[in-house]
Amino acid sequence: MNRIKTVFAALICAFAITSCSNDKLNGEWKLVELLNTPVGECFNEPFLKIEDGRYNGNTGVNFINGEIETCPFKKCVEFEDGPCTRMAADPQSMAFERSFLEALDEVEEYVLDGDTLYLNDDHGNVLMKLVRKQQ
Repeated sequence: MNRIKTVFAALICAFAITSCSNDKLNGEWKLVELLNTPVGECFNEPFLKIEDGRYNGNTGVNFINGEIETCPFKKCVEFEDGPCTRMAADPQSMAFERSFLEALDEVEEYVLDGDTLYLNDDHGNVLMKLVRKQQ
């Protein structure tokens, strides 16, 4: 009987671990709107690439990366801080980057609508709108 309980517990743990990854988010996403404002000219193209529980991308100036956590049964998501390059650019680009990083820190949930990814705060307000880059 104890052996059955152990096997059952192992299966539940395996399900919980694998269900935390969200393959639907995997891919490269171009940022097209930040805080309800269309993205204009940037020093570099802002994007996020998500793969296997990690992300990397560009804020418009610097490269970022870190870990991403999703919930198995809800559409919650969290971008963990990671290393970031420290290049400087014009004041407008630097202000855009600050807004990008602050918004990314506030992301609590995602909504996936075809090839459009919305990253929202904890009240459902859209912080970022991204579109999947075609390979």
